[in-house]
Amino acid sequence: MRIRQAVAGDARGIAEVQVRAWGAAYRGILPDALIDSLTVGARAARWREILAAGASRTSVAFDEDLVVGFCSVFPDARDADLAAGTAEIAALYVDPAAWRRGIGSALLRSGMAVVEGAPLTLWVLEDNVAGRAFYARHGFAPDGARREEHGAGRVRLARPAHRVS
Repeated sequence: MRIRQAVAGDARGIAEVQVRAWGAAYRGILPDALIDSLTVGARAARWREILAAGASRTSVAFDEDLVVGFCSVFPDARDADLAAGTAEIAALYVDPAAWRRGIGSALLRSGMAVVEGAPLTLWVLEDNVAGRAFYARHGFAPDGARREEHGAGRVRLARPAHRVS
């Protein structure tokens, strides 16, 4: 496995991972209609826009030439109530066929390296037990913020300023 910063040509691979991961991780948590409405073509178009905008930094993990995961980080978190200098993990997904191989942890470390020294935040589905446990193992804890989106509760997790080792 290798990790590098994403380029526009990675958009389709990122989209394929995201669509598969949503189907595997969120079925039963988010409405089936929402999950079933996701298409690789639409997600790839959105990822081309995201990568071109440059507001976030996205790391991509490869197994040979196949995208197996990605992590997208905003150096400046999007929530107005957070202190200046707080960064945000906006997305972290691994292809379900590659789960539990350390790829998510490697991607998280790569994303954290982009904003080394900054406190971090992220949103996770409240009922995503596996996701919450993953982030807890990496030092994230609920900060008390909660919101509803797509008929499901989300909680914000935070981690203090860090050094990547």
